[in-house]
Amino acid sequence: MKDDEKQFLLQVAKASRSKEHIAPRHIMNSEGFTMNRKRAMYLLGKWADKDWYSYGVSLDLGWITREGYEVVDSL
Repeated sequence: MKDDEKQFLLQVAKASRSKEHIAPRHIMNSEGFTMNRKRAMYLLGKWADKDWYSYGVSLDLGWITREGYEVVDSL
């Protein structure tokens, strides 16, 4: 896992654990987010394929799964 992927996974997990449950879309649209949007969407899809991430209708409005949190906690 590359450094930018680790950082994004940690950001998404932290946002998912917050009371407001901030979606990855909001992280990706925030000021200061430097990763290319296509790469971020690719990573969300990759995590969904690994069952680390789940979503309903839109890929960028999902959440980290229990398996994903286990990966995050091991980083």
